[in-house]
Amino acid sequence: MEIKEGKNIFSELKCVRCHSVSSQGIKTKKEKAAKDLSEIGNSYNLTNLKIWIKRETKINGKKHPLVYKGEDSDLDVLIDWLVGLKSNVKIK
Repeated sequence: MEIKEGKNIFSELKCVRCHSVSSQGIKTKKEKAAKDLSEIGNSYNLTNLKIWIKRETKINGKKHPLVYKGEDSDLDVLIDWLVGLKSNVKIK
């Protein structure tokens, strides 16, 4: 079984279509991009992000615009990586 890293899953799932993670050198090409996720771990925890990405809850009155179609195991790795993105912290 291949072990995937959160950054790779972010790329595979094409999250970069809407989001940048400038602290990790990831830039979207979308003109009206969604929030840069470089410091998302300062504001949200594992549970918040997981249920939001799965469209089970709203954040700021909105559901995630896309339905998550990946594996649950990949989602767990992705969320762990995202929660680790905090101010002045670079995660590889």
